[in-house]
Amino acid sequence: MVEALKRSYNFVLFVIEEMIPALLVLTIIIALVIQVFMRYFFRISLTTTYELSLYGYLWLLYLGASYARRKKKHIRLDIIYEKFPVRWQKIIDITFNIIVIAILARLFWPVWDYIWFLRRLRTYALNLNWTLAFFPFIAFFALIIIHNIEFVVKDIIYLIKNKQGSQ
Repeated sequence: MVEALKRSYNFVLFVIEEMIPALLVLTIIIALVIQVFMRYFFRISLTTTYELSLYGYLWLLYLGASYARRKKKHIRLDIIYEKFPVRWQKIIDITFNIIVIAILARLFWPVWDYIWFLRRLRTYALNLNWTLAFFPFIAFFALIIIHNIEFVVKDIIYLIKNKQGSQ
């Protein structure tokens, strides 16, 4: 049962953080090729392809950032951090992750309300609901909170299993 839940969870993360961004990159490239083709051959600028690539990039940015967090690929200033023993590094990581969780959890509902408020507005060319255009920001918040909770739990388990001194 637990294994099935893990597989389902990993599949959902794969779809959200890897498949959707891959499709978005493809969509952005196609939109830009169409835009260049239309400008070069017909001297027409399409606002729809520009808007599609813009919102695709927005989605790609936030879903990619949550993927980078899950893979621990974000840039971090670790000149001093690397000098600490592993045990203290884990304590610093736990502290930092709890702070990030607290900040994002505090901001989650106000951001949700604002993005839900944007449903009244429509994008210019595609006539999309703005909530749809800016929804990846909510997904980003939720995924970062989830990933940080995972890291806190893993680090606490590490600290419990490795109680020896400073190691």
